[in-house]
Amino acid sequence: MTPGRARGALRALCAWGVVAMIAAAPLSATAAAPAPAGTQAKLTHLGGLALARDLAGPGALGGLDDAALAERALFLVTALLVNDEEAVLDSPRDIEKLVTLGVAVDLLFARGQDTPALRAVALRACYAMHLLDDAYRTRETVRAAIDALPSRVPPERRAAYEALVEAVRGVGAVARQWFPELLQRVLADGQDVGATHNLRGLWLLRDGRAAEAADAFAQAFDADAQARYAVHLYDALVASGQPALAEQVRRPLLAKAPALEPELDRIAGARADRAATEVFDAQAGKATRGEATAQIARYRRVGRDGAALALAERLVGVYPDEPTVYVAAAELYVAERAYGRLAALLKAAEARGILGLRLREARVAAVVQARVDRAVGGPAHALADVDIAPDLEQIEGLDAARGRRVRLVAQLLERIALAQGARRTGAAEAPADALAAMRADTEAALREAPADPVLWKLGAAALVGADRPRDAMALLEKGLRAVSAADARVLGALLARMEAGYGVREADAKLLKSARARADRVGDAPLAGAGPGDGAVWRAFRVVLDATERAFRGKALRAGEARVAIRALPEIDVDFDETDPDGRLAEAATAATIGALAFAADDGGLAVNALKQVRRFASDEVVAKLASGQAQLIAGDPRGAYEILADAEGGDARPAVAFALEKSLAWAAGQAGDDATAAEHMRKLLALWDVARAPDVAEAHGAQPLFIGDFHVGLALEPGEPLAAVVVAAPVLMLVPDLPHDREAIGRQVEALDKAAGAK
Repeated sequence: MTPGRARGALRALCAWGVVAMIAAAPLSATAAAPAPAGTQAKLTHLGGLALARDLAGPGALGGLDDAALAERALFLVTALLVNDEEAVLDSPRDIEKLVTLGVAVDLLFARGQDTPALRAVALRACYAMHLLDDAYRTRETVRAAIDALPSRVPPERRAAYEALVEAVRGVGAVARQWFPELLQRVLADGQDVGATHNLRGLWLLRDGRAAEAADAFAQAFDADAQARYAVHLYDALVASGQPALAEQVRRPLLAKAPALEPELDRIAGARADRAATEVFDAQAGKATRGEATAQIARYRRVGRDGAALALAERLVGVYPDEPTVYVAAAELYVAERAYGRLAALLKAAEARGILGLRLREARVAAVVQARVDRAVGGPAHALADVDIAPDLEQIEGLDAARGRRVRLVAQLLERIALAQGARRTGAAEAPADALAAMRADTEAALREAPADPVLWKLGAAALVGADRPRDAMALLEKGLRAVSAADARVLGALLARMEAGYGVREADAKLLKSARARADRVGDAPLAGAGPGDGAVWRAFRVVLDATERAFRGKALRAGEARVAIRALPEIDVDFDETDPDGRLAEAATAATIGALAFAADDGGLAVNALKQVRRFASDEVVAKLASGQAQLIAGDPRGAYEILADAEGGDARPAVAFALEKSLAWAAGQAGDDATAAEHMRKLLALWDVARAPDVAEAHGAQPLFIGDFHVGLALEPGEPLAAVVVAAPVLMLVPDLPHDREAIGRQVEALDKAAGAK
């Protein structure tokens, strides 16, 4: 896994600790009372934004009394801030919530509600605004996506989205005006001094004031000696050009936590890229050919894709016969899916006699992706019809094993895409000819290299992609007998996780029994290799499998057993590698499982903190929103929980996930006193019962197993690295909190509500 595992136990989320204090009254399921006369205060800081003025109006936040306004701020800060450094701002809805949070605290200040807890919440609201402003200013893709929002909605909604974009452009100035005074007052209050200095340091670092940031991180570490504060201090010292001091931080840090070395190396590399980019930009075209060619990839690494494309175009024009320039441009065009530019580049290279191996690899990667796009009904491009057989032969001639894997992926990807495209058009299953070709391709490759475990995983992942998981498991079973003993343990662990996952999804006790037996045979000794089969993930899987087997036997998880299970789990990785999809999925599952077990152990604080982390790891997953909503429900905020859960309801969810979602929605609506809405979700729950294969009765404070998985194959063309086959086979079994239910009782309740509605 990644370096964050060295960083100590799961820390309580700062936001949760402070916002609970600002509610002037307990959270209530009753509707908020109107604001008393005289409380219609004007915005102090956010009044310049049209969206903020609308939100502050008497028909919106301005119409709420202080207790209801504080309750709203409580929900928003816990929903947006997933820990004391990061906020989730990945949709227009999240941006609106951030502005709403700012308006809520601004109004409370204007009404005289100036308390230490409110100041701490306002500080974090400003910090989140600065995060959004920094992303908009420095990341081209973020800025382009936000600026394009009004053009992507119907005309009747355009004004609302224009106000949203105006808010994004304006919150940075608001935050800069508001933050300094809040910072000094929060520090004077003495609340979370280490975390507050850390926020100050991160703010300064984003603003390019690295030397001042280093001072802030040093103060954070003095107040609370957390390793992440030392990591931030190292980052600031490197960024401020103080390598000697940075090394003085690095040495003792690695002595205590050697697993942090890759993280510190990544930081040093990223800072070197930024410094070199500043130098290159300042040269105004005076760089050498080699320096300019290297800058193409560097622009991409610092998030300036537009600058990379412009530089590549310019260099190809200036150096029309230079192979290194063509290679750098081709790598960029493949990554950006700039097929037209790549096709022209390859044509020019062939005409000039400089079509070397690397350009052939680029052509293979692009042609395969173009074929996939076409197969799933995406944009068509002439590259899809290019014959890549000669390119594949040349790659295989230089490296037989790599070439064989690349060739198999090139064949399988189009078959998978055809199968998925057929299902999208309503076909019951993948076309028989696509499946037959997929099996024939896999068998041919395995005849050439039966002991290659990657080929077995490629074939299995392809079959899962074509919705043939049982065929995939049968293929892996054959592979166990063909590969080495060490590789057989890794494949066996993968197969056990698949059997358990599909056993849960299909309520198949036989598969679960096989998974248990296979897990026992694999044992607890370290597995060869890294990735989704490493020791931490395997340990987590075995904990979840134990809880799953109890659930299938109809036995509730006792609080003591849940506490023991939590201690057996790996810690949540607070600094995982965000480019690693396997790691992201594993961390989402670990966080959800800790939350579910904490719920079963009656530890509401840990449950809320862990479940909120799931959104950070898997922000686009229905499961992540389910976990976030359950966190709000456990925290005693049913209306906030309902808002998050309802946002997930329209997503693409498997029956078991949909069942958990509808049950949580019914509970949230019921806790908020909305019986009619609760009944609507209970009806949906009853309709899902059989297809979700849910038990008729679930006891209170349980843990429900869910299966999520990431299976795909692909081709990777990274700068300086040979074209490689990529296989992700990461089936993940996880737990989420299971609220109590009784099928018969729910049926009677819905029937009674229907009768009562009919009588009216």
